[in-house]
Amino acid sequence: MKRILIVDDDIGTCQQLEQSLRLLGYETTTAHDGEEALRVFDYDHIDLVIADIVMPRLSGTELLKQIHARNKDVHVIMMTGLPSKESILDTIEHEGFTYLTKPIQVETMKYLIDRALGA
Repeated sequence: MKRILIVDDDIGTCQQLEQSLRLLGYETTTAHDGEEALRVFDYDHIDLVIADIVMPRLSGTELLKQIHARNKDVHVIMMTGLPSKESILDTIEHEGFTYLTKPIQVETMKYLIDRALGA
């Protein structure tokens, strides 16, 4: 079973995504900031990361860079409730898999996860 790390400082968003993805058959774990996400990533086997862009202590963009420094093959789906041209360009520049705006549609997320995991 593929393991997905969900990272968002909004606990409600984390819980909602985790619940939806588990119902779709994915194994999930969560983190509430980028630093916690890196600890999880370093300790657990993670196949895919879904991360918010705006977070305290370590932004989603910095998390993306850190994950790719550790393992270039792990895809990172970036999401935000505050879309901007700059965050889109940062996602592209740092090879994020894709960029989504909140609220996230479950069907869209499933499609993108399946593509990222090669299903």
